[in-house]
Amino acid sequence: MTAESSGNTERKVRGRPFKKGQSGNPNGRPKIDPEVKEALRAATPKAVQKLIQLIDSNMDKIALKACCEVLDRVIGKPEVVSKLEVTDNTPKTIIVKWQD
Repeated sequence: MTAESSGNTERKVRGRPFKKGQSGNPNGRPKIDPEVKEALRAATPKAVQKLIQLIDSNMDKIALKACCEVLDRVIGKPEVVSKLEVTDNTPKTIIVKWQD
């Protein structure tokens, strides 16, 4: 289909669908219902206890996942370091950090 037959001659720009200064989510993240939040807070000790029990699992995959979950929450997730080659064949290091 050509631009003439579709009647739309303007191309969409990827990665920037909104005008400068315009937010794609003007109201922000939706608020969690206070009752739901309280129910989850009440279940937290039980969830933590289960996670600690799973560390001693006989299945290595389960024990490893439980260990990772505990460590991620206590000391934070590790930095991710990747090497990338660009067109001039010079190796570059990119560090991506997630913030809480």
